[in-house]
Amino acid sequence: MLGAIIGDIVGSIYEFDNIRTKNFPLFSPRCFFTDDTVMTIAVYKALKKSKLFKYKHLQEQTIKQMQKYGKLYPNVGYGTFFKQWLNTKKPKPYNSYGNGSAMRISAVPYFAKSIDEVKKLAYQVSVVSHNHEEGIKGAEATAISIWLALNKNSKDQIKKYIQDNYYDLNFDYEDLVKNYKFNETCQNTVPQAIYCFLISESFEDCLRTSISIGGDSDTLCAISCAIAEAYYGIPEDIKLKALQYLDNKLLSDYKNFEKFKRKNLRRKFMTSLTKEELLKLVTEVTENDNTLRDIVFDIVVKIINLPDKTTTSIAKLIDYKPEVFFVEPLMQGKVNRYVKLVCEKIEIHLETPDSDKKIGGLAYFNEFTKY
Repeated sequence: MLGAIIGDIVGSIYEFDNIRTKNFPLFSPRCFFTDDTVMTIAVYKALKKSKLFKYKHLQEQTIKQMQKYGKLYPNVGYGTFFKQWLNTKKPKPYNSYGNGSAMRISAVPYFAKSIDEVKKLAYQVSVVSHNHEEGIKGAEATAISIWLALNKNSKDQIKKYIQDNYYDLNFDYEDLVKNYKFNETCQNTVPQAIYCFLISESFEDCLRTSISIGGDSDTLCAISCAIAEAYYGIPEDIKLKALQYLDNKLLSDYKNFEKFKRKNLRRKFMTSLTKEELLKLVTEVTENDNTLRDIVFDIVVKIINLPDKTTTSIAKLIDYKPEVFFVEPLMQGKVNRYVKLVCEKIEIHLETPDSDKKIGGLAYFNEFTKY
C-alpha cells in the first residue's frame, strides 16, 4: 500500500506537467498526497472492518469508508462524477471505467488468501462506483499483479498471467515517452503502469520510469509502485521521506496497516516454512558456520514461538549466565546480528529501544519486543 502512496506523492506535481525524463528529484516541497492516497486508505479501512465478518458487508463498508474519508479530505483532486458520488446519500455505481478503481486497490492482496479471493475482493470494492467491465478489469489486473509479486512470481510469470487474462503489454518504452498522452481510463493507464514495473530494475527505477512516460502521473505511479513494493520492497530512505507528507490521521492509518501486513505475511510465511527451510536460511545467513548456525537456529525458533508484543532478550531466551559459561563479546555480537537478520527475512520485527542498545559483552542483554 505504501508503494501506491509514494507513487501518488511523487507523481502529484507531474500529473498536469509531464516531464518525460527519469532525471528529476523524487521529492520536493510542492509534492502532496491526492485522492489516490486517501481512497487507498479508505479501501484498507473497509477491508479491515469487514474482515471479521468474512467480507459479508464489504461493499457497504467501502461506500461508508470512502464517503467518510471523502468528507475528511474534500479537496484532494477527485473527479467530477466521483465527487458527486462521495456526496450522495445513497450512492449508486455510475458505469465508470476510470483509473480510480485501480489506484485504490493495493490493500486487497494483503487481505486475500488466494488468487480467487483477490478477484472477489477487488470486484466488491470496485463495483460500488466503477461497475463498467473495464473499471473492474483494471482494478482486478492491478490487484492480481500485486498478489503475484507478493507470492514470489517472476516478472515473466506476472506478464504472462496479465497478457493471458487482461491486457497486451507489448509496449515500446521510447514510443511511450514520445507519444503516450494523459488518460484517466483503466484500459489506457493500467497496462502502461504494469509495463513500467516489468521493465524496471528497482523500486526507485519503477517510480522514475513511470513518471518519464507522462500521462496521469500520480495514478499511473500509484499503480506501478504498488506492484513494485510487493516485488522489490521499498528503500528505507524513500519510505521515511514519503511519510513526512502524510498528516497524523493518514500516518496513523498507514502504521496500523503495516502492523496488520507484517502479522499477515508472517503468518502466511510461517504456515509454509518447514524446519529444513528455516535451517537452510539460517545456514545461509551465518555463512555456513556450523557453531553459529546451531545457536542462531535455536534462538530464532524460541522467538517464533513467542506471542506478539513480548519483550525479552537473548540472555533470557537461553538462560544465559556469564558466570557459568561466558560467551566472548565478538560472538555475542555476531549471534545478535544474525538473529535479527533471520527474523527480518521471515517477517518478524524485533524492536529495540534506542536507549537500550548495548554492544560487546552485553549484546545478549539487549532487550527487544517481538512484533
